[in-house]
Amino acid sequence: MASINDVARLAGVSKATVSRVLNRTAPVHKQTEKRVNKAIRLLQYKPNLLAKGLKQKSGRLIGLLVPDINHPTYSLIVKHVESYARAAGFHLVLANTGNNPDEEARLIDNLLCRNVDGIIFLRVSNKSLAAERMAQSGVPFVLIDRAYEHSPFPFVMSDNYMAGVLAARYLISKGHHKIACVTGPPDISASIQRLAGFQDTLKQNDIALDPDHVLEGDFSFECGRRIARDILDTLPEISAIWAQNDPMAIGMMHTFLKNRIRIPGDISIMGMDDIELAALFVPGLTTVRQPFEKMCELAVQNLISSDSDRFSQLLLMPELVERDSVGTC
Repeated sequence: MASINDVARLAGVSKATVSRVLNRTAPVHKQTEKRVNKAIRLLQYKPNLLAKGLKQKSGRLIGLLVPDINHPTYSLIVKHVESYARAAGFHLVLANTGNNPDEEARLIDNLLCRNVDGIIFLRVSNKSLAAERMAQSGVPFVLIDRAYEHSPFPFVMSDNYMAGVLAARYLISKGHHKIACVTGPPDISASIQRLAGFQDTLKQNDIALDPDHVLEGDFSFECGRRIARDILDTLPEISAIWAQNDPMAIGMMHTFLKNRIRIPGDISIMGMDDIELAALFVPGLTTVRQPFEKMCELAVQNLISSDSDRFSQLLLMPELVERDSVGTC
């Protein structure tokens, strides 16, 4: 098994420099950091987590990894996890993966070194090996939101397939047939399941979702603005759009309104999540609410419970929230 000295030797740096790269305790030149990380990968070096944990033991810590701390959906998760952790007498250690699988793996190792009592995290994508890494560590963990239903690992999340069903049923009830769907990234299970529920429900009602009307997004406001511009240019016949999260839906609404497209008079928009801005935007966004607070409460409880009291996997029901952004066709 490779040691930190082996890494230092291969990278041509000191042991202290390797330690600084691993623990981010001091700035390291970018080229030096690249050499060290390359050496770590080549040697498949794994820090002595037990020894480091004993040195740095703090106790009563819960780690939380999110893909983007500035994203309003993940900010909600941070808020609720911190609240329930604090109420239980635990401190939260927050880490931002930046949707980068290498950073996700590094941050998990870092949290384990800090002797956390458990970790809650949203996987970067379906290709993430973070859960496998956690399972090997023996430290309790829970996947939240970006889990997948056939996972062998503990998770708590919304029923994403049912979210698609609710969105499709609502648009159908309003008489819409020319419908588009803006998805999340295709390598995230939530995107896949939401689209499946949406498509299946439309099909059961003899409405075909044209493949050209399935538009790939990335869950951001700017993506919604960009896709709205594309729709104005290429899909003027669309009467309703379901965006698979609220930021994309609100980004679309912003662009449509700037171009004097009336909502819902000319086009109807629907989102998912029910972030705070969904109620504040004018018109108010009709959306599918995820029970974020309950998800976070259960995730924290699961980490701090005894082994016999821990759940394995929980699917929570989403809920339709009707506001003003969807009209009758």
